[in-house]
Amino acid sequence: MSRSGIDWHLMVGPAIVFGIWFFLKRFFLVNDIFLPSIEKTFGAIGTIFTQDGWADSVMTLYRVIISTGLALLLAIPLGLILGYYASLYRQFEIIIDFFRSVPATAFFPLFILVFGIGNTSIIALSSFVCFWVILVNSIYGVWNCPKTRMKIAKSLGAGTYFLFSRIIFFDALPQILVGLRLSFSLALIIVIVSEMLMGTKYGLGRIVYESYATYQYARLYGGILLIGTIGYGINKITVGTERHLLHWIGH
Repeated sequence: MSRSGIDWHLMVGPAIVFGIWFFLKRFFLVNDIFLPSIEKTFGAIGTIFTQDGWADSVMTLYRVIISTGLALLLAIPLGLILGYYASLYRQFEIIIDFFRSVPATAFFPLFILVFGIGNTSIIALSSFVCFWVILVNSIYGVWNCPKTRMKIAKSLGAGTYFLFSRIIFFDALPQILVGLRLSFSLALIIVIVSEMLMGTKYGLGRIVYESYATYQYARLYGGILLIGTIGYGINKITVGTERHLLHWIGH
């Protein structure tokens, strides 16, 4: 990292991508239908923000955070319990493996039928899909816990609440946070696809779909860049939070 605090190595990848993009457009190797110019794309991003783009971005981010948060609240306690009690896990193993194996898109009709078309359905579907990711990672986190601390705590008379709140949770936390990071990325995908297929007044998925339907390809690419930027930002925040919470682990 340089003295200015900017790691210029991070800019190499984007510089290569935009360099190829510029080269293809400079020498007219790709039609505008397939790849608009960089200038038109960034101009379209500016246009998006003059047409409620902030509301679209905030609504998409809101849906991602709420759906992941709901999944987190439900999946972590259940995952810790199922991971600790092996016999209980075996009773639900088939159910867990079944639902986490079904593609999220297969549930679209069911959630529309139950919750209707709108915000509730989008958040419910995203929460449902993220739930299984966090649940499985929480279970694996318990399985990977060192058994020595639990044995010592039990021998000293520690109760179930103490074991879960002071030992099991913190030993499983690294794996739980892996599940959380995966869930944020998955939630963004589900929310964007839901906004495209279910329809919504605000959302970046709506921008992408409407831009495609109306042949506004620069706006389409602009929407994709915004989605990627949000996804990158969420991942960086999650990684930073993970390093802060797991300060006792070397990174």
